[in-house]
Amino acid sequence: MILDTRTTDVIRVVMGGAPALTQPDFYTSWLELNDGNPSVVFVPSESDGILDGVTPVTLIPGPTTDGNQVQAKFIAVFNKDTADVALTFDFFDGTLSRSIIKVLLEPDWSVIWEPGGTWHVYDDNGLLVVGPAAGAAAANDVVQARRTSVLALTTSFVDVTLDATDVESDATVIEHNNTNTDDIDVKATALYKISYSGDIRAPAVGNSVITMDSRVRVNDTTVLPGSESSVGSFRVGGTGQIHAHVEQTFYDSLSANDKVTLQVSKVELSGSQTYNADRLKLTVERVK
Repeated sequence: MILDTRTTDVIRVVMGGAPALTQPDFYTSWLELNDGNPSVVFVPSESDGILDGVTPVTLIPGPTTDGNQVQAKFIAVFNKDTADVALTFDFFDGTLSRSIIKVLLEPDWSVIWEPGGTWHVYDDNGLLVVGPAAGAAAANDVVQARRTSVLALTTSFVDVTLDATDVESDATVIEHNNTNTDDIDVKATALYKISYSGDIRAPAVGNSVITMDSRVRVNDTTVLPGSESSVGSFRVGGTGQIHAHVEQTFYDSLSANDKVTLQVSKVELSGSQTYNADRLKLTVERVK
């Protein structure tokens, strides 16, 4: 709880320097409670405005009478400038200043305080950057896309087009590209968990042996470490078809504007027949 008990007590914020173009916005709300009966008599109030560079701005005022209590209910500052801003929040008793927290906000980022004493920082996509469960919130950002038809394997790697999007939790963070459907577009720089799976369907007749090689590339150039796998499948006349299944999971740090693509190919070890990849699926999940 943020509490003022004297008329001279205030909660303030000051910037580390002048803004590049535009002062940040703020909005606050509070209750003033009568010291004689704080559970009954209270006055709700609010304030809004802009900051003033290196001049401190009062966010939560002191009570109208010494002994009353002013309880902060909400504090929010939004950086509408084109450059980063450094903010210092403090408690000022009319003589001495006591720093509470320092925050660096990028353009279109906001800092919010709510009852419970926790400060939260949100980025320009509304994603929690600093605060309880920030990592857990990021882990919810996931895309899962799959191919609903078989893909005839070739001896050269080909991009796997994915025509169905099963999950897309936040397209501002990760998005299955609706035009280039082989791509998962990354919108936020972070650590990602990437996984894929699929089956190999052997032909009904003939004698042949292959392996299916799979990998994930970023930006159509770089094979991501840990993404490569190879599984075998074969057909021997008179003994039936032998199918195979592949699953691979790995982690990689990706940058905003990266695109991730699953690729498959076959290596013919014996004979030359048509083998199909089936139930191909690619999942990309932001974890940190």
